Amino acid sequence: MRAASQSLRVGPRLALSALPLAVLVACAGGNHALVGATIDDDAGLAPSASAADAGASDAAAPDAAAPAPAAEEAPPAVDPAVAHALLSKTGEAAGAAALGLRFEIVELGSQLPWAFAVVNRGTEAVQVDFDARLLTLEVELPPDPKAKAKQKPAKPVVCRLPADVVPSSVDPALAIKLEPGDGLVQNFDPRLYCLGKTPAPLVEGARITPHFGWPLKMKVSWHGGKREETPAEQHEPFVAEPSEARGSLPANGGDPSERRLKELTGTPLTLGSDFGRGLVRFGPDHQRR
Repeated sequence: MRAASQSLRVGPRLALSALPLAVLVACAGGNHALVGATIDDDAGLAPSASAADAGASDAAAPDAAAPAPAAEEAPPAVDPAVAHALLSKTGEAAGAAALGLRFEIVELGSQLPWAFAVVNRGTEAVQVDFDARLLTLEVELPPDPKAKAKQKPAKPVVCRLPADVVPSSVDPALAIKLEPGDGLVQNFDPRLYCLGKTPAPLVEGARITPHFGWPLKMKVSWHGGKREETPAEQHEPFVAEPSEARGSLPANGGDPSERRLKELTGTPLTLGSDFGRGLVRFGPDHQRR
């Protein structure tokens, strides 16, 4: 399963007007093609002349021997305004960013696709496995108004694609080199990641923390009768690492995995009234809000 959407590649500088872009289009068989495009505040997303000419040429000279392809609905393009919003959000994120990478999502309502971005705001080129199947949404549900004051809050609902869909290794076709200032933006439908989850997680007041990649391997230890988890030594696959092999080694001669990332975490967001309460399950019974 691949995400049925287009992706925008943004770079080389993170300007917020007249951004040079390339559209990363998923093609049949898992291949990808780069089509030149630009964002203009007035004209929107416009394919380059060479891309348009190539498409026209292909349409004018069909292979008579080849069977006619089945009609397919074009995947939704990334809205340039959404790309701008995501780029701004990656610049506003607090704290240090490992390898200079920023990962963020924006929610666009209960019916529209959302979008996520990975942007290189560092000083070195980074290889990123830009695969939407690696998205995870950790959802903290709003408190149950009928719960007792001292009752422990429910554990977060973890929304991810089925285990047999999530890749166990880096997909070479989706491993993309991001130079400093480059970024990638793609649509996704959060409902696909939360199928079958109860209680229904995408509701008003839910707090969502997005993750991208593979979960960190943890080791468990006990101190004073208390269970503690700390990161263990990490092994492949990694969602991001420096493009140059030399850059994979830390300057202090420590663990090389310090420069290879298993997972990126974005800024938490809270869903608004557009999502409503709907049918939310608190405890054993369904309650309609």
